[in-house]
Amino acid sequence: MNQSPKRGVRKSLNDDGVPPAVSIVRTVADVAGVNVSELEPLEESVPADALNSVARNDGTQLYFEYEGYDVTLDGGDAFIVSESDATSVR
Repeated sequence: MNQSPKRGVRKSLNDDGVPPAVSIVRTVADVAGVNVSELEPLEESVPADALNSVARNDGTQLYFEYEGYDVTLDGGDAFIVSESDATSVR
C-alpha cells in the first residue's frame, strides 16, 4: 500500500491501541520510508505526554511539524500526516 504524503495519510487514533504519540511517530516513519529509530525524538517537536492528553479530547484540533511533515490532530479521533509546505533556503 503506497500512499502519497502530499495528499496526506489519515489514521484513526484508536486503530492499534497504542498511545497517539507512538502511532504518529510510526506513521511518519512509514510515510517517510524510514525506520522509527532514524527519526528525531518526537519530544523535540511536541511533548508526547501533552500530545497524548490532547489527542483524547473530542473536538480538539492540533497542528505541529515533525521530521518535515505536517501532523494535524483532527477532532480527537484521527490524525493526518502530510508533506510540509515549508521549504528551506540555504
